[in-house]
Amino acid sequence: MPFSRTENRDRIIALIVIAFLVIVYWKSPKHTLYQEMAVSDTKEIDQLAASITNGLSTDLQKTKAIHDWVAKNITYDTENFFNGTINSREYTAHETLKKRTAVCAGYANLNAALHRAAGIPVKVVSGVALGYGLKGKAWSEVDTTKPNHAWNEVYVNGKWIIEDPTWDAGYVTPDKKFVFSLRDTYFGPDPKEFAKDHLKLTEVEY
Repeated sequence: MPFSRTENRDRIIALIVIAFLVIVYWKSPKHTLYQEMAVSDTKEIDQLAASITNGLSTDLQKTKAIHDWVAKNITYDTENFFNGTINSREYTAHETLKKRTAVCAGYANLNAALHRAAGIPVKVVSGVALGYGLKGKAWSEVDTTKPNHAWNEVYVNGKWIIEDPTWDAGYVTPDKKFVFSLRDTYFGPDPKEFAKDHLKLTEVEY
């Protein structure tokens, strides 16, 4: 039976309300404009996220496990970094997982993709860090307009926490070799402490 004019009007109003609520949900502070809750578009990343978080019940446990996996399994790409050929690679999440080497962008992108696959809101952030070649310098001595680093912010327990899996993965030796050395210094650090060697510029769409 066809709907009456009144019923059609009510249905249209209902659909408009639903659409409005969906938009409000995705624009809420709990999410970023990049729709962090969207799962990864590759089977490998989906399966890996499920494996890493298997048996874990809280988002805090899951995000720590994901952060640690990325930090323990991705080697810093010292070859391209020191040869100045970083632009020869895209450092997407999929490529980083496949090659198991990356610079900061690859660490941050893979960390984000795994979080999204696990259903945890996440941002990829770009900014300036006082890393290799800049350690010990004051902010006044550094060009703070050009990003040189990428990290993440993850939404856990009602707030955004900072994660930098690159800096927690290890270190580079004087002869430019990368050495794995997992730590959690940059997992959920105090924002004021983090700001001593990291300056956020923008949130980057993944």
